[in-house]
Amino acid sequence: MFFPPELVALVLEEHFSLIEDEFERCKDLASVALTCRSFHEEAEPFLYRSITFRLGTKRASKIARRLQSGRATFVQELCIEINKDPTLSRRRRPPANDKNELYTCYTKLPFNLMSNLRVFSLSHTGNAYSIHGHDHDNFMQADKAIDKLLNDSLPENVLHKFSHVHPYGAADMSFLSRQNELRCLTLHEMPREPQSTVLMNTLASLPKLRHLELAKVIHAGPVFPPHSRTAQFSLKLRDIRYMSRLEPGLWGSGAQQFTILDLSCIQRYSRNIRLINMNTSGSIQGIANEFLNLKLLRLSWDLLSETMDAPHNAWRSLSSLHRLEAIEVYIRDPHPDMFQRHHHHINSLLQNYTGHSLQSILVNCDKPPWPSYEMVRSQGMGWDQICPVDAQDWLVRYTERSNPNSVSEEI
Repeated sequence: MFFPPELVALVLEEHFSLIEDEFERCKDLASVALTCRSFHEEAEPFLYRSITFRLGTKRASKIARRLQSGRATFVQELCIEINKDPTLSRRRRPPANDKNELYTCYTKLPFNLMSNLRVFSLSHTGNAYSIHGHDHDNFMQADKAIDKLLNDSLPENVLHKFSHVHPYGAADMSFLSRQNELRCLTLHEMPREPQSTVLMNTLASLPKLRHLELAKVIHAGPVFPPHSRTAQFSLKLRDIRYMSRLEPGLWGSGAQQFTILDLSCIQRYSRNIRLINMNTSGSIQGIANEFLNLKLLRLSWDLLSETMDAPHNAWRSLSSLHRLEAIEVYIRDPHPDMFQRHHHHINSLLQNYTGHSLQSILVNCDKPPWPSYEMVRSQGMGWDQICPVDAQDWLVRYTERSNPNSVSEEI
């Protein structure tokens, strides 16, 4: 039976978009590719479209060899995971030469042929940096060597998203200056000076960059140094516990370039349920003093749910942000019996807001039984409640208003 190539490609595209598990997706696509020659030609580009390259595994070496044979142009998304392979236990170590090859197979990746690469990420799994000795050296060497490979061989203007989450601040990411199509950038932290200033000047010169995300913010001088060009970015921070002091100039003058600030992922409780020592009032007041061009602020409920005085002072400080139009309050795992109490608390916070620019507040509950609802400014200084509301639609609307050139993938 003959199937038109267009129909086969359409079915494969639908399958690729529906199956999220990479292993299951690759297994199904491999079965299709082995059916006949024509199916193989249609399925192979989907097999290599999205790849997870796990450093320290034999599969990674095989992938590198296959990409060298002409399949690199199929790659659109590439994730390199630097991890300790659980099969490489102390009792069953492969010979030194074989092991070294497993950890250096990234050198065989043909970045120069990946002309269709759009999303690249480098991450660490398996608590890689808690390992000492030879393995630890391999991980650190891989970090720096991959940076060098990207600087030397990555084609210009291909990346749309780049994520480099690694716990050291000496990365050389000068290749970013040649990626004029870059939209989203995720880093572990801001590099140390002088790389920090170089990076911020590079970001300000990229015409399409609209989103910066930092896994951690550590105070070592201004976080965002002065930049050479005015730009509009959205900024997402996952952890600000080290920035809880109210100190002038803590964030730096570069903070004025951000129109959207996302703190919705921040939690006051770690995985072991110990309270994180974080002065949220000082954090928010510091943000209000330096992020002067904010239009959309996304807050975690954990930043507001401590004792009454601290969040009231923090909310009062937001009145100084004269361009702030919308605030999201994200409530994670809401307790079924706490709806009225939380709603009353938010209303009491609003009484401390004396500014005039804020028009809408989204109370975004991530799961039932609570509904998400919106509070809008009525005539005068009162607020009306609209319930229920489509939280995703609200976020898209105010993201576009706050940064017209932003992309919906950031939300």
